[in-house]
Parts: sequence; structure tokens; C-alpha cells
Amino acid sequence: MSIVDKAILAVAPSWALKRIKNRTLANQMLAYDASKPGRNRKMKVDNRSGDSAVWGSSESIRGQARYLDENHDLVIGLLDKLEQKVIGPRGISVEPMPFTVAGEKHEEFAQELSKFFEVLSMAPETTGELSRAEMERMVCRSWLRDGECFGKFVEGDVANFNHNTPIPFSVELLEADFLPFHKNDFQTITQGIERNAWGQPKVYHFYRNHPGDSKGFNTKTYPTAADKVLHIKYSNRLRQARGISILHGVITRLEDLKDYEESERVAARISAVLAAYIKKDSSPTYSGPSEGDRLFNLAPGAVFDDLRPGEEVGTIQSNRPSALLQPFRDSMMRAVASGTRGTFSTISGQYDGSYSAQRQEMVEGYAGYETLQQMFIAKWSRPFYRRAVRMGIASGMLNPPADIDMDTLFNAIYIGPVMPWIDPDKESKAAERNIKAGLATESEYVRKRGLNPQELKRQRSQEVKENKERDLVFSSDARHELQQPAVAEQQPQGADDAE
Repeated sequence: MSIVDKAILAVAPSWALKRIKNRTLANQMLAYDASKPGRNRKMKVDNRSGDSAVWGSSESIRGQARYLDENHDLVIGLLDKLEQKVIGPRGISVEPMPFTVAGEKHEEFAQELSKFFEVLSMAPETTGELSRAEMERMVCRSWLRDGECFGKFVEGDVANFNHNTPIPFSVELLEADFLPFHKNDFQTITQGIERNAWGQPKVYHFYRNHPGDSKGFNTKTYPTAADKVLHIKYSNRLRQARGISILHGVITRLEDLKDYEESERVAARISAVLAAYIKKDSSPTYSGPSEGDRLFNLAPGAVFDDLRPGEEVGTIQSNRPSALLQPFRDSMMRAVASGTRGTFSTISGQYDGSYSAQRQEMVEGYAGYETLQQMFIAKWSRPFYRRAVRMGIASGMLNPPADIDMDTLFNAIYIGPVMPWIDPDKESKAAERNIKAGLATESEYVRKRGLNPQELKRQRSQEVKENKERDLVFSSDARHELQQPAVAEQQPQGADDAE
């Protein structure tokens, strides 16, 4: 409000209010149409910060998502597929890539790192119940369903705890409930996370046990330094401290779809009960109902021989399930897939259409899966691997050689599930052409299949060696061509006579 408006407001309030109202209307006339309310347009806005929006809804949405994961087959299947596409059965494979000071890959130390990490992968978390692949799938499911998940590093000798591998390094898995939303001082602590002025996490304030545990709950929290915590969250706002479930935009649709399907099932069960009636003619020949109850036995080939003149037996037709059920259900599932970075075919199990259509959907769908995969690698797999290597060196279990470039000590390639081939014959021929033309490398295509190039070559080398020792020749061996019997050229009939 300007100084003039304030002066007028003190002398003539009604005049001042008219001036302000007219100015507001004039500004609206010059604004975008989308910013103007209309008679037939419901305009909803949300100008809260990301933290404020999550604070009031994340816990409720998290609880709803967990309920659906326990009771809704579509949600169970959706999260199962996301686990398979983002993490896969073998987890995120790690291929160490340390280099020498000369710029070459240090093969010996890379193999040592691989063996070290393989031992840790047998039981990396504190309970000892999960392998690394199982741990990553559980973390991925919690991350996408609950919106976030935490891991706390347990390093070295710890009282009353024994590491599950010879490596003195483990991670304690914590669900989102362990970090309280109400822990705020409105200065440095926001929703359980203590940050500096730049928004960098410094301390996490965790509960000692799960607030929903039947064994009892203590509201007291304990601080943990941020450099000892893995925090993977699903967020869609800048500087958002806590995560939100990936199902947040489709929960209402999923619940409505579940209710509609249940209604159709109930209607189908009701309509499956055969109901018959006797149609009575109003003509003068109708003799009227007989005295007492009339019973008809319903059985295959039954004959009704007790009908009166003017009567006939009819049945009530069933129109359930509705013919519109499947198209409606498919359209709803397409919307759910779109809102969760999935694909309709994968979620529904309907693989219809041509090769081109299936490949187009798969390519677009795997772009979403790969986005989630890279988010998981950046926030979980990479910091977990680097912390493990650092602890291996500190404990003396890893000894970097003198010629290693220390700046490349933690380098690694992370390989998750890859897009499968729809037509293996076409895909393999394309790969062969690209490699021969120098447009791609062997390692690139091996990694696209989700395999480790060095491990593949090691196995292949061992196979070739054994084949030579046993004098075995297969079509994949160049010696196969050399040992093929020569085929004599066939001369055209009558050639000798012509000579």
C-alpha cells in the first residue's frame, strides 16, 4: 500500500478500499489468463515451500502407500516391477576402475577391489540377514514406497556388535519413521535434519527404535553426523529436506480403481445367482394362481409341467461384469504407469502390438527406469562402495600399490539392469556391425547386457584354454573354419566332353 493510499485510508476508508479494489482488477486484466479465476474453473494454488508441503502430508501418504503395498495387488506388482527394473536380481554391479600414474587401468588392484567388495556383499548390513543385492532391493522399495530410506555406517570395533564379514564395516538400515518430522527448532533443525546456512546436512537426529514397534518406544533422539549417514529420498522440490512417496500422485486413482473392481466383483457374484420368474398373462384365458406354494426343480433338462394357461417361465438376465470394465481399467493403469515412471505393458502384463510399438514403449519406459537407477546409484551405491573401500584401506585389508593414481582409487562403473532385447537376432547383428565398424566397443555391449567385461573375458579365456587342452573345437573358435573339410568344385555336366 502506497503512502497516498494510507493517507486516504485514514480520511476516507471507503474511497481507499475502492481505489485498491480497482487497482487489483486492473492488474488482473493485464495478467495471464491462467492466473484469473473463472466461473467454470477451479483454481488451486500452492505457494508453500517444499518442506512445508511435505511436513503436512508425507507421513499420511507414507502410511497409505504401505497399506496399498500390503493389500492392493496392482501396487504390489508395480513396486515389484520397479525393484526388478531399477535394482534387478543381482543388485547394482560394481566394476572397479583404478588407474596407474601412467594412465592405464590397474588390473591387479581392480581384481583385489572386486574380491574385497564381493566378500562384503555377502552380508553388508548389521542384522546379517540380507546380501547386498537383497539389501539394495529392500532399500529401493522403501525409498519409492515411503519416499526415503536411511543407512547408518557402523565402522571398526563397536561394543556388543560383531560384523558379519571379516571386513569391519556394516550399514544399519533405517526406515523413514526413525527420523521424526516434528523435530524442528525453526533455525537449524528441520524435520529431524540439522543443516547449515547453505542447506547442507550436518547432523541427523534419529530415534533409537521404530515409533511403531510393539516393544516400546522412546521419544528421545540421538544425533548422528551426516558423513556417517546414507539418505536416499524421492523429492520434486528444491531444498526439500524429506522425501515423498512415488505413489503420491496416483494413490486416489488406485483406491478408486480398487473400489470399482470390488463393486464389479460383488455385482458379478450377485448376478451369478440364477433368478427365475413366472410371467402371467392378463388375457381372459388366464385361470389365476393355484392354491398353495408352487415349487419347480431347477436341473439340467428340467421340464415345467405345472404352468397354468397364460403363464410362462422367464429368467433375469445378467449384465455383469460390465463390458466397459477392461477398457476403463486399462486407461486407469496407463495413468498410474505414467505417474510412477513405469510402463503400462510391464505393470499390466499385457504385451500387445507390433515389434516397433513394443520397442518404442520399452525404450521410453527404460528411460524412466534408468533415471531412478542413476538416482539410486548416486545416493546409495556409490557412497556405500567408496566408504567401504576407504574402510578397507584404513583397516589394512586393502593396500594400494605404489604406482596407483590415488585420484582414481575410488573410480568404478556401476551397472544395473539393462533394457532386454526384443529381437535378439536383430540386436546381436547390429552390435556385431557396430563393433566391426569401430562405432562401439566390446565392453560397451557387454555392459549393456548387465555383465562385467573383465569377468566375461576371464571366463572366455579359461574356456578357450580348456578347449585347446581337450582338443575341442566349437563354431565360436577360429580353428573351426580351418578344420572344415574342403569341398571339391563341381564342374558343369558335359564339361569334360567339351574339352
